[in-house]
Amino acid sequence: RIIFRNMTFGNILKKLERKFDYNIDLQNKELMNERFNANFGDQSLPNILESLHKVYGINYEIKNKEVIIK
Repeated sequence: RIIFRNMTFGNILKKLERKFDYNIDLQNKELMNERFNANFGDQSLPNILESLHKVYGINYEIKNKEVIIK
C-alpha cells in the first residue's frame, strides 16, 4: 500500500522512483512543491500515474524505465 498525506510532489516522485526503479524527470517545476494526498493499493507505476492524471490533471509520458512529467 502506498499512502501520501500532505506530501510535496517532489517527495512523492522520489518515493516512486525508489519503489519502482524508474527515473522520473519533472519538467513542470511548478509542481515540485505542490502538496498532494493519495492512497494506492498494490498498483503499477503506470496505473498510479494514470490516477494522478485523472484526479490532478498531471501529464506524463513513459519511455522504457523513464517517466517525464510535463
